[in-house]
Amino acid sequence: MEGSAWYAWVIASAPMRHLLRTAPRVLGALVPLLVPLACSAFGGDASEATHPDAASTSDDAAALPPDAEADAADVGEAGLEQLPVLHPVCPPPRAPLSCSGADCKTRLLYEPPTRPRFPFAITTDGKFVYWVEQDTNGDGYNGNAKARILRVPRAGGDAVEIAAGQDGTTALALDGEYVYWANYEGGAAPVATTIMRAPRRCPSSACPAEPFVRLNVSGRVTELVRGKAGVLFARASSAALIRIDTSLATPPRTASLTAVASGLAVGGASVYVAISASNFVAYAPDLASWSTFTPIATDTAVTSLTSDCTSLWATTKTDYFAVDEVSHTAAVDVKLALPDVFDSAVDAKFVYVARANAGGVEALDKFTGVKVPIWSGNVFALDVDDEGVYWGDHAPATGGNLYVMEK
Repeated sequence: MEGSAWYAWVIASAPMRHLLRTAPRVLGALVPLLVPLACSAFGGDASEATHPDAASTSDDAAALPPDAEADAADVGEAGLEQLPVLHPVCPPPRAPLSCSGADCKTRLLYEPPTRPRFPFAITTDGKFVYWVEQDTNGDGYNGNAKARILRVPRAGGDAVEIAAGQDGTTALALDGEYVYWANYEGGAAPVATTIMRAPRRCPSSACPAEPFVRLNVSGRVTELVRGKAGVLFARASSAALIRIDTSLATPPRTASLTAVASGLAVGGASVYVAISASNFVAYAPDLASWSTFTPIATDTAVTSLTSDCTSLWATTKTDYFAVDEVSHTAAVDVKLALPDVFDSAVDAKFVYVARANAGGVEALDKFTGVKVPIWSGNVFALDVDDEGVYWGDHAPATGGNLYVMEK
């Protein structure tokens, strides 16, 4: 049967308010909970339940991520922009070349039409910076208002509105020709999250946004991350990790957790979630098997998680630490006051953290443990690539600006 491929699945869990940090300890088995909403040209049944220790049969069981830029060739069709390359997941971006963080040049990329506006979920490709901008009405500060999906050239210029009026959006990722984001219909009955998408390459202010996959979950998708080409991973506040094949050749698969994860990272060979500093989980790329490990013997909540493809880098309120992705043991543990960390990203030298409540943006030297201040302010989201570090001003009364620290 022809038509758009739609799937939905139900994840049973109590609602969880966005940005709530918790530190539970136990994870449950995989539960692929999929109900087809319409016939698909791909055919096939939804994934069947698989024991966590069962051997994987998915093609995605190979190490992450091969062919990281295979889906990003310039196309150059008449009347459309060339498609900018997507950054490879591995290796991580290069370190700053001519500065050490504090002395790097910071440049304003974007100012909102009115204030305040609240930036979430920043990411980049070879030409543009993409982000979610929440409105000032309806508790946009906490991500509960209508949102716009925006992009601006990394070199500077006019911003393009990809989509507007998006419900409760705080998560965004790129894959193939599209930018994807998660809408949260918290007032709907039942509560639902819909993964939306629009072309990355489209005429200015004429990007056709469309629903892609509807997730009948009891909480919003708080994080959306690209794995290898053609795969996204979503972390939901209803204690779930979801793998999405962006071709929909295979139905989405859900790892159901008995506790809410506070961090998600795609590593060199696995997908990781953090429950607390003493409770990490490594999933196979197809989510068909998993193992738990304890980097540090403390129940301190993890506030952010990122990977440089050889080590995981995690923050808590009192320290940041590295976990070797092969041995699953802590390789670095630096005691450092890091309150209010909401996001992090890593390059070859630094772990960059976004801190709310005037914490700003800081670079944590991976080798010396030195904390380098970059920008002072209220920051919820950031990203890093070879050319710079990007963040948004989340100030309650004046927020909305987007900045880059040039490497």
